[in-house]
Amino acid sequence: MPNAHRADRSVMLAGTLLLVFLFTLLPTGRAHACSCMFMEPEEALAQADVPAAFVGALVAREDAGRGEFGAQVQWTFEVEAVLAGDLAEITTLRAPQDDGANCGLNLQVGDRTALILYSDGDGWSSSSCSTYDADAMLAAGDPQPPSPVEGEDGQGEPFAQPGHDGGLPVVPIAIAVLGAAAILAAVVLLARRARPTDG
Repeated sequence: MPNAHRADRSVMLAGTLLLVFLFTLLPTGRAHACSCMFMEPEEALAQADVPAAFVGALVAREDAGRGEFGAQVQWTFEVEAVLAGDLAEITTLRAPQDDGANCGLNLQVGDRTALILYSDGDGWSSSSCSTYDADAMLAAGDPQPPSPVEGEDGQGEPFAQPGHDGGLPVVPIAIAVLGAAAILAAVVLLARRARPTDG
């Protein structure tokens, strides 16, 4: 029964490939790179769920332990212009340090940038997907001076925006699902082709 043996071998091979593929999807690491859905500055600022945005320079950064997305950093900015929300001259936020996969920030003290912020509990956070060229954002928005009075937490008043994810990082889940479905379909097809015929 050579056909039956070929069917068994084909099914075992395809099944092994499926298991290996599914194993690579287990959350034991962050293998995929950060990917963002690009928006022009005007489009980003026009979103209704943007609680705050500013142009400023990084003046300090301190380690803040580890979080769900890697090493957390407290970033302190001297705000040059406010493009949305209410921010103090010195504004702090917490966000992961960029590791190539977590969409964290990759800034050095002295860097001038534009950031869109989102509420994170009682403070602010952001991501590399919400980072823009400072001059482009100034040209796209309506820059206002920051508040001269620092808020109690040094951040102004954060606007609670439940569900806002601070940018649009695109995780390739759909690709993983389609890949698993394709391998499963290959298993079924190989089994049918190798099935011995009657008589």
